Amino acid sequence: MSLSLYFLGLVSTMGLATLTWVVSVLKRDVSIVDGVWALMFLAAATVYATGAEPYTGRTTLILTLVVLWAVRLSAHIILEF
Repeated sequence: MSLSLYFLGLVSTMGLATLTWVVSVLKRDVSIVDGVWALMFLAAATVYATGAEPYTGRTTLILTLVVLWAVRLSAHIILEF
């Protein structure tokens, strides 16, 4: 994995974090960050998986597990509040 791919993963995570921050400021509710932070891992994992060479079954498995974990955790946190 190249350094530029790591940088792109960081940028995607920071972009989602910044967007979440802007929405929380507009809504005057910082609790929305709790429901989104797992999706930041998903954003980075998606970037890393799409840039993986070679793209193998293991890559698909790991990305699938991250998707399931991130969506489940975010839904659980969002629906609890």
